[in-house]
Amino acid sequence: MVADPRIIQYIRQQMNAGFRKSQIYDALLEAGWYKEEIDEAFYEVANQAYSKFEPEPAPSQETYELHPKKPLPEKPGFFWKLRNVLFHPGRFFDAVKNEKGITKALGFLGILSFIFFIITLVVLLFAPYLLQSFLQNPLLQQIFQYILLISLLNLLNPLNLLVNYVIILALTLIGAAIIHFFVYILRGSKGFYQTYKALMYASAPIIFLALIFPLYFLSYLYPFADLTAMGLIIITVFWSLYIAIKGLSKLHDISFLKAIAAVVIIPLIIIIIMFFVASMFPLSFFSGMFNLSSFMGGTVAATGFGELGMPSEWQYKYDGNFSITLKNNAAVPITINSVTADCGSGGSTVVLETLDPMHLESGGGITYSTGDEKCALKNPGESYSVSVTVRYLQETSFLKTASGVVTGRAA
Repeated sequence: MVADPRIIQYIRQQMNAGFRKSQIYDALLEAGWYKEEIDEAFYEVANQAYSKFEPEPAPSQETYELHPKKPLPEKPGFFWKLRNVLFHPGRFFDAVKNEKGITKALGFLGILSFIFFIITLVVLLFAPYLLQSFLQNPLLQQIFQYILLISLLNLLNPLNLLVNYVIILALTLIGAAIIHFFVYILRGSKGFYQTYKALMYASAPIIFLALIFPLYFLSYLYPFADLTAMGLIIITVFWSLYIAIKGLSKLHDISFLKAIAAVVIIPLIIIIIMFFVASMFPLSFFSGMFNLSSFMGGTVAATGFGELGMPSEWQYKYDGNFSITLKNNAAVPITINSVTADCGSGGSTVVLETLDPMHLESGGGITYSTGDEKCALKNPGESYSVSVTVRYLQETSFLKTASGVVTGRAA
């Protein structure tokens, strides 16, 4: 890379005027020149100054005024930051290195979240019209309209918005503190606010996740939309990781490899060690705490069911009647869409029914049982193993699935 003669001339002029290298460096960065170009120019100046083979060029008699290559705005706005952090992260972090505190970085995240909120709101408002065009089945239209209504109510709930922002703030501070500890171990000592800045600006790619919601609806018509959404999530995660690593490297003046270690390698090693240590504990200790068979006569057991938690009770009668009481152990309310069990003849699926309200607050319970369609007949005392699938809607507005298996003996 050949050094730009304008930068070389400017450096000589400022050094002759008594300015320090750091002052000249900052002035060039603010004028929009890139770090690599400045480094190359300083290297060229030093080479010419100490070269024994070439005489140093006579300094120009005229004063050279540095003209910005790409002038920065006095106060870089949100969209300037968004564009540059996404596509020029190295140059971006050089430019914002002198930002003090976390206020501007936190404000960037706030505006980013607000734009995400507006995009999601627009999608929800226009989705009913799209559904009428694409979905000809009236029942599917009603289901999606119900989902959209619940989503809008959750999205526009002021309490939900406040709680979500408080949670986001707390999680970002905790996450930044953990990463900063790793950075500090690796000799990054420029302050916690530099770590926080790097991580907050690295959240820029989440703006593209606003496309996931419409892709979710399209997946019911076009199966490839699911793969597109998954690919978008993977790209966003790795894009954010790259920006965070680049930011930590620039803002803390550490190598790119050390930044990778702080963000990826050390946390991954700790997770692996924790998993290994947990696997060393006797499984009987945990099974004694969580296995339902310890207080239900030793004839029944349950596994799975994810965040909903294990059901409180279930029963399989010899005449094919099956019932199960589900629990909502999630921290937020849910609305159950359907419950199925593979207890039919030959393991076929049976749809379970309920007379209770399908909306469950956190900690609530609901009983589902067979209706006109029964499970396979069992002899009294015969063992059974039934796989139960629960599809439900959470405040995140996305349909989720929890599966589990219950076992016992027919009554």
